Amino acid sequence: MVHQGFKYCLFFGLLVAVFLAVALGSSSPRLLRDSIREADSPIAHTLLHFLENPIETIKSFFSELTFLSLVTWPLVIYCAVFTFQVFFKPLHVVRKAGDMGYILDDARSKMEVVNEMRKRRRPGNLPPVYPNGWFSVGRSIDLKKGDVWYKSMLGV
Repeated sequence: MVHQGFKYCLFFGLLVAVFLAVALGSSSPRLLRDSIREADSPIAHTLLHFLENPIETIKSFFSELTFLSLVTWPLVIYCAVFTFQVFFKPLHVVRKAGDMGYILDDARSKMEVVNEMRKRRRPGNLPPVYPNGWFSVGRSIDLKKGDVWYKSMLGV
């Protein structure tokens, strides 16, 4: 499951990359020189230039430098966010019901699978639950700094 913050970071990174690509695409030497002469704002000049000659502006936008920016910046931001997620966020592992055994297939009934698991079980008692932590009580990422949770588990 992807965290909501990761989605926002990725969206913001792509937005910044597109903005930088447009800025780099509109600041070629010829366009920059013309914008200094005609207007104070490069954005206003780019808009005027696009209205006067749209084909030239589109060619300038998809130049090699702009295309490189469109590819590079989202990739760099994605790698940075991914690295942050790997090293600084806790790993959340969820097991499904069939992961611990009892995988039902079409050939055998549930009772046959349960009987087979009983035969495979090692004799003896199960070890105590505490302190091994067999049951998930809560995720540390959900507990804010300074908060306290009270949870009554397993009748204790």
